[in-house]
Amino acid sequence: MIQGLLFDLDGTLVDSNWVWKNIGRDFLIAQGKTPEEGLVGKFEEMSFTQSAEYMIREYGLSMTVGEVIAAVTQMAEDTYLTRVDLKPGASELLLCKAAGHPMAVGTALDEGLARRLLERLGILDFFRGVYTCETLGFPKTDPAFYRRAVELLGCLPGETAVFEDAPHALKTAKEAGCRTVGVADPWGAPRRAEAEEYSDRFLQSLEELLDLQHGGEQLPPE
Repeated sequence: MIQGLLFDLDGTLVDSNWVWKNIGRDFLIAQGKTPEEGLVGKFEEMSFTQSAEYMIREYGLSMTVGEVIAAVTQMAEDTYLTRVDLKPGASELLLCKAAGHPMAVGTALDEGLARRLLERLGILDFFRGVYTCETLGFPKTDPAFYRRAVELLGCLPGETAVFEDAPHALKTAKEAGCRTVGVADPWGAPRRAEAEEYSDRFLQSLEELLDLQHGGEQLPPE
């Protein structure tokens, strides 16, 4: 039986993937560099630290990892705190589940920014924790990220449903032994089939889960 719920943030609970579509490219251009083709796809599977290390190494930036992370975070911060909103059905879903399941956020986003965003959107108090790649010490390509997050949530992997939009994250969560719920996002449309492959259930919208719950159906299926 599902006990805990672990939610990704970008593209799953909030409509924010558009913020990151070109931010790495824009940052490199601001540093006088010419970004390579396919850079966005590479960054999708990296933590903040890995992305910063990659740009320093491949583009010869004379900056520290911390300086790169701070600069990119500043570029995104104003947008997150003024324009990013919840995806349809997110607040209703969290309100519905708050009394019955321990919930947490698992994200590659900077923890401080993630918390400020969740507070602005009025949903921070729903979660027992906000677990990030930086604070846990693992990227979302490592099953240890999900195992550690689930442990902190106080659940077992097989008793935890992980909500993600990215195929690589769904794959890793399954490798960690978790149940997986894929959530469609417009920016992930080209890899939709791959996301569905690694999902125990795939949702076109979080509103779909609300409809299922009202009908008494379990999610993911037991």
